[in-house]
Amino acid sequence: MRAQFPIKLLNGHRESKIKPGPEATKQVFSRSVTAALTQSIADVIKMEGKPKMRILNAGSGNDTYGTDFIDLYPGNPGVLKCNLDVDRFPYADNTFDEVYSQCVFEHLIDRSNFMKECHRVLKPNGKLVIITDNAAYLGFHIFGVAMDHKYISLYGDKDTHYSLFTPYHLKNFAKRYGFENDSVTYPSQIRGQCGVAGKTWLLKWFAHKTGFCEKLLMVNIKLEATKRPDVN
Repeated sequence: MRAQFPIKLLNGHRESKIKPGPEATKQVFSRSVTAALTQSIADVIKMEGKPKMRILNAGSGNDTYGTDFIDLYPGNPGVLKCNLDVDRFPYADNTFDEVYSQCVFEHLIDRSNFMKECHRVLKPNGKLVIITDNAAYLGFHIFGVAMDHKYISLYGDKDTHYSLFTPYHLKNFAKRYGFENDSVTYPSQIRGQCGVAGKTWLLKWFAHKTGFCEKLLMVNIKLEATKRPDVN
């Protein structure tokens, strides 16, 4: 039987049968980009006529997702400087519908300050999204992770990835700081890239097809939780 090449995971679970090779790779990329653009346009259309959500991107770097941005090293105009470890976020209480943070949590030393501030600036029932490093990812352990979870193979003594996280780590953080309805997933694609995470959709497809444990192949782990309305 001729091998089949997966062409699309961004828009449903449909696959096309394409012969492997350079041309197949081009088609996979082209169709994936088209699907992503189509979904983005659909999202914009859905938002027409709806109140605009305020979304804080905490530790945004050069990411453009959100309406407000803070980072220790502002990379774009409009990004406010803020040390997420120690600073009070420069916003009033109950300001945001969502706080989004990608590839930041593992760099923080004082996560209690970060969690308290996320909770403070969110509206009741506001959404918290944290994407960070997955402790179960085999690559960390095979290719060099020190006992203190620093990635010695890539960064040496300059590394500031201080922790890896399990689902229970993230859920317990959420509960401790006034969040509920938490869920944890292993995203196959995240905004931009964080290590090789931007390319792990193929690994997710492999896990789906073979039954191999998904969490062992995914670089990142994602927490979504909501602010409890009865906790200030």
